[in-house]
Amino acid sequence: MTTAAADVGQVFTDGFEMLVVEGDEPITIRDVSLVGADPQLELVDAVVAAEERTLNFAYDPAFPPAEMDLGPLSAAEGMVLYPRSQQRIGTDGFTDYELLLGIRITEPGVWKRTGVRILYEVGDREYAWDSPAELIACTKDHSEDGVSCPSKIE
Repeated sequence: MTTAAADVGQVFTDGFEMLVVEGDEPITIRDVSLVGADPQLELVDAVVAAEERTLNFAYDPAFPPAEMDLGPLSAAEGMVLYPRSQQRIGTDGFTDYELLLGIRITEPGVWKRTGVRILYEVGDREYAWDSPAELIACTKDHSEDGVSCPSKIE
């Protein structure tokens, strides 16, 4: 589980999800959405960092992430992801892809999301993948220290 504190209206980066294509064919992302999310959490945008990045991370207070060497970022929707066997290894040894979500808190409080759903295509077939990516996000006035949110919601 990830926690994130932000001001109302601030868009932060949730970089929790790694995308790995295990099959033999590339996939095309068609949509990214939040699952089990309180309506006070708004998905603003989703981008993908590929093997050119020099790090993986879980949170940044800005979106897109500031001051991080993630290589070129591409819109998630419409992006083609290649199987691990067809990827080149980045200069820092990274493979696979990191999904970066821009999320905005729209009201003061403590809010949750239980997962992320990715709709994708392989050839002419459509699939859905639900990742159990729990997030608790709060406004800074509801955080424990201005940075971290409570790890449980009553």
